[in-house]
Amino acid sequence: MSNLNDDFASDNAAADEIMDLDFSDVFEEEVLPTGTEAKLRCIGAERGTDKNGASYWRLRYANQSNEKAKHVSYFLGFPLQGFHDARQTNNKKKAFMEWKQAHGIPLTQPVALSECVGLEAWALLSQTESPQYGLQNEVRRWIAGSKSNGSPSSGTPF
Repeated sequence: MSNLNDDFASDNAAADEIMDLDFSDVFEEEVLPTGTEAKLRCIGAERGTDKNGASYWRLRYANQSNEKAKHVSYFLGFPLQGFHDARQTNNKKKAFMEWKQAHGIPLTQPVALSECVGLEAWALLSQTESPQYGLQNEVRRWIAGSKSNGSPSSGTPF
């Protein structure tokens, strides 16, 4: 009886490679308590369209204050003319305005999705739980005036 791996081994010199990893430094990612102020750095940015045809950005952030913390996703939804009412449009524009202010981007300056990766800002976190992702942190609100590397305490929360 032939071994199914014989063909694989003959075609792939790395088939005999042995992986031996040290697992002593493995940790469970943490969900931080509600009310935690954290310095976040954008590490991923994607554009999407919701079921109603409205565009959104999904930004993924790494916590610069705690490397063991789970990544934080933040959604920026954009108003869809003819679908969102005046209140909904205002709330979506306000969320984008607060995001830009916290990241030190002038309100008059356009921003491209491709420019988001690498941006940093301070945020006040809260906890949320979903059946799909379990317990995680989310941005409760961005902290204005947080472009500096120091503590956000000098900034004014929204």
